[in-house]
Amino acid sequence: MFKIKMKKLSVLTLIYINPNKLGALEEYALSLSTELIRRGHFAAVGFQEYPPPWLMEKFDSSGIEVLKLSLSNGGFQFIRDLRKAIRKYGINLVHATFYDTYSLSLIIATLGSSCTL
Repeated sequence: MFKIKMKKLSVLTLIYINPNKLGALEEYALSLSTELIRRGHFAAVGFQEYPPPWLMEKFDSSGIEVLKLSLSNGGFQFIRDLRKAIRKYGINLVHATFYDTYSLSLIIATLGSSCTL
C-alpha cells in the first residue's frame, strides 16, 4: 500500500472580527486548528485584539497559539506583525476570513516567504 508523506503544515487562521461570543467562525477556527494539531501540524489563530479571557482559554487549552495582529497605522503594523509571525512560527499557510479590506496587506506581508494565502 502506498504511504504518502505529507509536509508538516504551519497554519495561521486570521479572523478579522473581534469576537465577544463563540460563534460559527470561532468554532470553525477552533475545530480546524485542533484537528491540525491532532495530526501533528502547528496551528495558530490571529485576531485584531486578544479575544475575551474565556474564549482565549478555549484556544489555549487546545494548544492553539493566539496572536494579536494589529490593524493600526493603515495596515503597516499588521504587515510587520504578520511577517514576524510567519518567520517566528514557520507559517506556510495563511487562512484568512473577512480580510477583503486588507488583502493587499496580506499579499505584501507574505512576499518573499514560502507562505501561501
